[in-house]
Amino acid sequence: MLVSLFLVVTILHMLVYATVQQVYRSGANVPQERLCDALVEALVDGKAPAALLPPDSLDLAATRQPFVLLYSPDGSPLRGTAFLDKQLPKVPRGVLEHARRNGVHRVTWAPREGLRIALVVKRVPQHPELLVAAGRSLQYTEQQTYKHWRLVLLSWIACCAVLVFYSIMACRPPAPLPAPESPNP
Repeated sequence: MLVSLFLVVTILHMLVYATVQQVYRSGANVPQERLCDALVEALVDGKAPAALLPPDSLDLAATRQPFVLLYSPDGSPLRGTAFLDKQLPKVPRGVLEHARRNGVHRVTWAPREGLRIALVVKRVPQHPELLVAAGRSLQYTEQQTYKHWRLVLLSWIACCAVLVFYSIMACRPPAPLPAPESPNP
């Protein structure tokens, strides 16, 4: 019985952690979705990419700020608001091809060790050869997820301690009953 309770407590805590982690991760895409939509809309309206995107100014290795990139049909970066290693970052070709075929692609991109980016890539409908990518560092999201993991772990430990305490108390032999008093002669 006790093992079953431990198992139920463990599974419930794992489900809570996984659910909240997914909420954090999918929420990390929201700013990029909006940036992509705004840029795609402006390009569809005929605005020039040079007028929409200032030259690269954000170092991806040092910032948590969102950034936007525009990619050509061959997958090379045309223009962007960020750089990595002193050049516009190159997203993997497969990510761009998936977005070109399906209209959008949301992915976690790790351009180098220790740098993870929530990236959204969208095709420009009137210019299907162009792709817009927006991303931002997952550092904050991962910090929040780690804090959540610690809380779930502490909760699991507390629940297990309660179960152990309960099992110890339930298995204790009952206290002996006091001997009946003998009548006085």
